[in-house]
This record gives sequence, C-alpha cells and structure tokens, in this order.
Amino acid sequence: MGMSASSRLYYQWRFEKQSLWISSDLDIFDIRDFEDSLSGPYLECIRDKITNDIRFALYDLWMAKDCVKITKWWKLHFKNAFWQDYRYIKAHLKHLYKDLE
Repeated sequence: MGMSASSRLYYQWRFEKQSLWISSDLDIFDIRDFEDSLSGPYLECIRDKITNDIRFALYDLWMAKDCVKITKWWKLHFKNAFWQDYRYIKAHLKHLYKDLE
C-alpha cells in the first residue's frame, strides 16, 4: 500500500513549505531570540526536532486516512486497526504540542 503518484506529488507540494497544519498561533516559527547565546542553538535544534516530529505524525495521520479511503472494501478488517492508529497518532500529537509549550 504505497503512495500513488498523485499522493506523492501532493505530499511534496504540501510539505516543502511551512506546514499549515501547525497552528500559527503557537509562534514556533517566529521565536528566534533566546536570552542566553549558548542555549540558542540548542533550543533551536529542539524546536526543529519537535516540529519535524509533528509533521511526521500528521503525515502518518493523513496516510492512514488515505489508505482507508483507497481500500474501502477492506473497511471491516482494517477499521479497528485504523482507529487504534488514529488514536495513537492524535495522542502523540497532543504530547508534542505540549512539549512545544
């Protein structure tokens, strides 16, 4: 169940720019000035890692929805597994957003 060509192109178009799925009111892309000059690069690296984790988790959520839509006839078999993955990804995203605060 790989990505179709159109899904791959959409993913590249969507994720090569700043993610619209990450809420702009978090201001995680605007914080550039840190008080301690030594901790600045470290905090910058942590923020980049967290935003990258959020993007991957959101991509997993998008792919899970896409795969279920593509394989409608398997809906009864995959429904339970899909919702387990969906709940796990949502919980993981909540945890990552809390880490950003």
